[in-house]
Amino acid sequence: MYELICSLAQYKWNSEPVLSRERYKIPEEDIQPTILLQNYVRPDYKFTLYSDYNNKVRVELYSDNLWKFGDGANMPHVFEYDKKTKELNYKSFQQSDDWAIYDEKLNLKELSPIETDLRKSPEVIELVAKLVDNALVIEKEFGAPQDIEGGFKDNEIYLWQTRNIV
Repeated sequence: MYELICSLAQYKWNSEPVLSRERYKIPEEDIQPTILLQNYVRPDYKFTLYSDYNNKVRVELYSDNLWKFGDGANMPHVFEYDKKTKELNYKSFQQSDDWAIYDEKLNLKELSPIETDLRKSPEVIELVAKLVDNALVIEKEFGAPQDIEGGFKDNEIYLWQTRNIV
């Protein structure tokens, strides 16, 4: 653990960060490595939130059991919060095409997606609404639209990271 923490702290001197600082004329002393240690959380849902998506907040929510198939194999639950009307809408359900049946000429014969519809899960909808409220506060605090990643576990919201959208 100690070696891992040391290597992370020294990352700012690797070639990629050094070249990036030179390119954007960022003084080396302005970069102060920060390492956050926390307990690992195995979330029920993982999310990415974009606080400015055509004047809306967009939440892409993945259930953990489908996340393992990889980004290309599943589609997220999508929620959008309209900043003008203050309405939260559930735009789509998550599905995963985890298996397919082909005929002898390799033509697709049958595709059976896993589907989940969160309209039947008011506790998740409530967490998404709370997440949107928090994201708007974070956006205001940082003075810029945010890209926020995190997860839900046992009706709690966990934020992994946030960064300005430029």
